[in-house]
Amino acid sequence: MAFRFIDEVGIEATFEETMKFDTLYQLFVKFCNLKGEKSPSQRHFNGELKKLEFLSVRKNDGFYWFAKHKSTKSFFTPDPESVVREEE
Repeated sequence: MAFRFIDEVGIEATFEETMKFDTLYQLFVKFCNLKGEKSPSQRHFNGELKKLEFLSVRKNDGFYWFAKHKSTKSFFTPDPESVVREEE
């Protein structure tokens, strides 16, 4: 289900932006609900993202995925405060 979510919603791995684990998981739960599917646990979802070669990092306020949402025209767009652009 994680691959389907990543593909259909348009989440991609990146080194320019990060998304909080919780934010991405909540988008996944919303996706599962809309598809009429039961959402797996957050631990399972995180494991699936690792299998898809998404990288993560721990920051002072929690864990983040190196990921971004490709489109800005969707209700799946995360809260702007949860997306952090990495300093170059």
